[in-house]
Parts: sequence; structure tokens; C-alpha cells
Amino acid sequence: MSGGAVPETPQTKSARERLGSTFDRASDLYQRARPEYPAEVFERLIRIAGLRFGDHLLEVGCATGKATLPLAERGFRITCIEAGEQLAAAGRRNLAAFPGVDVVAGRFEDWPNPPLRPCLCSDRLALARSCCAL
Repeated sequence: MSGGAVPETPQTKSARERLGSTFDRASDLYQRARPEYPAEVFERLIRIAGLRFGDHLLEVGCATGKATLPLAERGFRITCIEAGEQLAAAGRRNLAAFPGVDVVAGRFEDWPNPPLRPCLCSDRLALARSCCAL
């Protein structure tokens, strides 16, 4: 088997959409129930990725901004892409105090990728890849 992407079938698409809508409908509960990430997680992420104050980060699947907020507080500019409309709206509310944070509602796969040169891509803090070469 190759390491390529698995083709999406109507069944897997339907299951993905059902799961995504479940989280989206529960955005308020998600914000209240999801524990905060320890500060050490962010300090280590910044150190390992070699990030500097003001770098532009790309976060795929920011949900309500639970992991985005500590990075915004540390002075990073962040573009967040969230598939759930309600989750994106909650993220915008929770991150409104940070003009350098932009929450885009939509799927990453469909994102038109405007010119931007982020220094880190993350998917709920799982380091996906370095994006500085974009």
C-alpha cells in the first residue's frame, strides 16, 4: 500500500460530515469541557519549531480557539481555518481581542490559500509540517 491519501467514498464523506457536525453543534460545550493546554506545551512547541515573536502561524481546525489563544497571547499572528461554522464563530468571539488572528470558516481542502507565508502549520497542536517554504 502506498503512503498516498485514501480516496473518499460517499460513505466516508457522510461519516466525516456527521462527525464534524456533532462537534460544531456542541461548540459551547466543547469550550467549557475541553481542558486548557499546559503552558509548557506552547513553550516547547515554540522552542522546537524555532518560532519568533510575530511569526505567522496556520492552524487547521482551531475549533473554539482553545489552543490558539495562548499562541496569540505570545504575539503570534495566526490564520485559523475551521470547518464548523459555529466553532468558527466561537473562535472569532474568543479571539476577538487579537487583531492578528483571523478565523476562516471552511475546510482546509477547499481554502483558496491566499498569499501567506506561515511558519508553522498545526492541527490542534499536532505539528503537521513546517510551512515556511510556502
